[in-house]
Amino acid sequence: MKKVILAALIAVSVATSAFAGVTVSSKITSSFQTEFNDASNVVWTVGKDFAKAAFELDGEKLEAFYDLEGASIGVSKAIGLDKLPKASVRAITKKYPFPPYALKECIEFINADGDRKYYVSLVEEGKTKLILQVSETGSVEMYKKDKIK
Repeated sequence: MKKVILAALIAVSVATSAFAGVTVSSKITSSFQTEFNDASNVVWTVGKDFAKAAFELDGEKLEAFYDLEGASIGVSKAIGLDKLPKASVRAITKKYPFPPYALKECIEFINADGDRKYYVSLVEEGKTKLILQVSETGSVEMYKKDKIK
């Protein structure tokens, strides 16, 4: 179940394909206000199994994810490739050199338990989109691979 939810979160973050304009429950908004009281420019999106708040806090753009009962799933933000563990940067640039691979996005995701993972989105010559999962220790695994239509 965690993998399904995490896959949905990554898909929403990377592809921005969620359902907008849906009412967010008071449980979720209350949880959000408790955690991010000083947030500004909050935009809510609700999916089948979660709600996402995209917002700004202290000049930084963040996304917070909640299950439909209001429990925190985690928080993500875009980061530079240079913010990843050095071992993973070396492994990624060696195995997926530019060209033919182009970096599209790098996301840091911290779940509700404080565990940190990174997701790196690459495109191979407009044919294939890869999402790599990087651990805090620097190990790199293929998370998802899709052909671009």
